Formats: sequence, C-alpha cells, structure tokens
Amino acid sequence: MEKVLSTLFAGILVLWPLTAVSLFWLWGGIKQNALGYLAAGIFFFVSGMLFLYVDEINVYARMDNAYIGNIILGVYLFVFGGTLLLASIVGYGIRWWIALLGGLGIAILIGIFNRHVTQTISLIWNAVFIVTIFLIVAIRRRGIDAAVAVFLAILGLFILWQFYGAGTIAFIPVDSVDAVSKYKPPILGTAVFFLDLAFGVAFFVAAHFLQKLLPRPKMMPTGEITQM
Repeated sequence: MEKVLSTLFAGILVLWPLTAVSLFWLWGGIKQNALGYLAAGIFFFVSGMLFLYVDEINVYARMDNAYIGNIILGVYLFVFGGTLLLASIVGYGIRWWIALLGGLGIAILIGIFNRHVTQTISLIWNAVFIVTIFLIVAIRRRGIDAAVAVFLAILGLFILWQFYGAGTIAFIPVDSVDAVSKYKPPILGTAVFFLDLAFGVAFFVAAHFLQKLLPRPKMMPTGEITQM
C-alpha cells in the first residue's frame, strides 16, 4: 500500500503541470468542456476536502500512519479538482492568467489559514473558493450549467460516501483519546480512490454532451467582468 501511495504521490508532481496544460486542448478544447471541468472539478475538490477533513478532526486517525492514504489521495483529488474548476472558468470566458493568478492567491490564503485556524474555518475558506467559482459562472450567464454541476456532484458524493463507509458520524470531531467516542473513520484505499476518479470521468463525459444540449445565452465580454 505504501509503495502504491508513494508512486501516486510522485505521479502528482510530474503529471499535474502536464495535465493542467493539456486541459486547453483535450477533447475539443477548453470552451467545449467548460461544463465538464466544472462538474468533475467540484466533485473532485469536495471529495478530496472531505477525505482530508474526516482525517484531521479525528485524533485516532491523526495518530495512525495507516491514514496516510487519506492525506496523499485526498490532496491529489483536492488539487486536481481545484485545477479543473479554474479551467472551467477559463472555458466560460475568463482570461487564463486571471484564473491562474486568482487560483494561486486563493491557494496561498487557504494554505496560510489552514495552518492557523480550526478545520471548520478551513472548510469555510475552501467553500469561499467554490462559491467564487460559481458566482463567476452565474455572472457569465451559465446558471443552468452551475445547477447541473452541483446536482452531479451531490449525487456522486452521496454514492461515493456509501462505498467509503464513513456515514455522517465521521463528521463529528474526536479531539481526545479520552473522549467518549472511539470512532475511527475508514481508511481511504485505492479502490475508493479509483472509484472517485471513475465518477469524475463519468461526470466529465456526461457534462461534455450536456453542454451541447443546454441553451447558450450570449456571453458577457470578458472586459466587462474584469471591470466589475
């Protein structure tokens, strides 16, 4: 298991920049896949965030090296999801350098606040990032796209969480070994991780075709949104 995780972590470092660049040309280009990136991105981002969250709020998980998978695989999903979300707003007309600078700025803020605040507050900062993405999509007059992405993400997260086997009890903090609850969340294994990837790919493909069927209102010029 540790060898598999080490290999995956090394793959993140090598493949992430290549993946980010390839999004501009994958399957028709970034504009043709804006909804696909939005749907898969929100699913990966939130699932990765939740896998990290249930590990961080549980003292038994923090003390057990077996939960390293939650951290490595959770970070992979979190970063990849964030990358797809940024790619989606580029597909909706935001200049790539604005999305890149904005993403880097938010990533720095999340990193700073995650070190100095509680996990609940860090969730709020992650939520701010998500809300910002969806506000941009709404301003670009793609409210239907946002609704589709949220629906697919909620559906996928519900099913995935059943396979993960954590239930809602995993969201209850266990801060001390003296606590009444001795609950430990499930370890995130490669099976659930690859199922997560499969869901994300399925949502991307489904959204790719849905985007062609949904109404396409006239887009607001990029200059207008940058002046708002």
